[in-house]
Amino acid sequence: MEMKPEKPPLLVRLAGAFLLASGFFALAAIVAFGTYGQQTPAGYALAVGGFACLAAWLVGRAQSRKWEKIVPRDRNSRRRALLGFNAIASVALLGILLIGANYIAARRHFTFDLTQNRVNSLSDQTHKALEKLPSPLRLTYFHASRQIDPTTQSLLDAYARASDKVRVESVSALREPSRLPPSFNGAPLLVAQLEKDGKVVQRQEISVADEQNLTSALLKLANPQAETLYFLSGHGEVAPSQVPEMQSALAAQNYEVKTLSLLPKDAKIPADAAALVIMAPQVDLSAREVQILSSYFANKGRLVWLMSPARAKLPRFETLLKSLGASVGSGTVFDAQQAYQSPQLPVGIRGDGTRHPLLRGVNGDVVFPGAVPLQIGARATGITPIFTTSAQSQSLKPDGSVGEKGPFVLAAAIERGDSRALISSSAALAVGEGLSLFGNKSFLLAGINWVVGNEALISIPPKPPISSTLQIPDASARFAALFSILVMPLLALFIGVAVWWKRR
Repeated sequence: MEMKPEKPPLLVRLAGAFLLASGFFALAAIVAFGTYGQQTPAGYALAVGGFACLAAWLVGRAQSRKWEKIVPRDRNSRRRALLGFNAIASVALLGILLIGANYIAARRHFTFDLTQNRVNSLSDQTHKALEKLPSPLRLTYFHASRQIDPTTQSLLDAYARASDKVRVESVSALREPSRLPPSFNGAPLLVAQLEKDGKVVQRQEISVADEQNLTSALLKLANPQAETLYFLSGHGEVAPSQVPEMQSALAAQNYEVKTLSLLPKDAKIPADAAALVIMAPQVDLSAREVQILSSYFANKGRLVWLMSPARAKLPRFETLLKSLGASVGSGTVFDAQQAYQSPQLPVGIRGDGTRHPLLRGVNGDVVFPGAVPLQIGARATGITPIFTTSAQSQSLKPDGSVGEKGPFVLAAAIERGDSRALISSSAALAVGEGLSLFGNKSFLLAGINWVVGNEALISIPPKPPISSTLQIPDASARFAALFSILVMPLLALFIGVAVWWKRR
């Protein structure tokens, strides 16, 4: 007579426990991977333990089938208890796996860009720039609202996913006002910092957070050689020391500022000049200086000219300006329709940022305090108006009389071959509080970067959203409306009546 075992085998009794233990081992291995970003020896040990417990559970299940064949029928209650325990363990294992999968997805998630124009993907140029980063990079976005703009957050997250060296954070002016930098004026500001041993070694400020501006800043950080801007002196111009805010903003863009006088007989524009800045001259040029400046611009020169009302006529400066394709009248611009607080503070409307490459770095409208009436010659070539006044504007002469009628040019960009120039009708936009008005600072920096050629470090065209619409013919639209409003409800009613009739 065959002897029947009193107890099921050990692995049969502990099968549920082994299954539960394998789940815990798997969860521990997943947590280790999500924490360190790669599997560690401890993680491998946990994975091996999980597989061992899973193997023990499989063996226990195989023995359970054999034992069930010889166990007495009156002892099926114990078998049902074991099956119930196994079911509970299976549910617990499923829960553990779901928790682990969500943990991994939150810590090491992957995104797939299925949009037609790849609007959520970074360009190849950006990936190459990130690969060249010499040290960790911190991107800090300062904003005035409580919540960061979703588009900007998506862009920053894309950079963080593309490189382990990138760390991203956002700072709200309402939540953490103590962390705001001195250069923050209420407009969004993105600061890129290269760090080494916990210290900042290089820094760039970006006024408009898009891929081209941010990647251009990364290229500057990777190649931190400073460029030199020379401010013309000797004609009553505003000196760099008189505009510390502007000087600080230029330093943040990796520019070194120096003064230059062309009055000495042997004076010339240095070869290392990234651009020459003329800021609010009050005394006229000499004939020799006009020749030097004209020759400089004609031979791949870069010029930034910030104007202001002069105390006297400056005929040689006007001659130089006409050679660039523009002219200036006397007095200041008065615009009652398109102004900020006062008609003597005309505003340039940014509008479509694709009108000129310079505008990609401008984050708002620009105020031109004390603007002079600037106009472009009818036959001028290579000159593009960036900002203009309204058609109702006019100029006011120093004696208070009304001069010419607008519209006037507030700022213009000139490009002739390899030569570039930026002309602004107001120098006051870069002085003191003028620099902090709306988009003034971003316009000044974007303009200088364009003149120098730094905007050409990388060219990433914008990705306009593509709207895909389905055009439905009128007949099809009427059929769909009738089908959803009439046919489907009647069909549901018919099925309900049929089921009731069958079961009554």
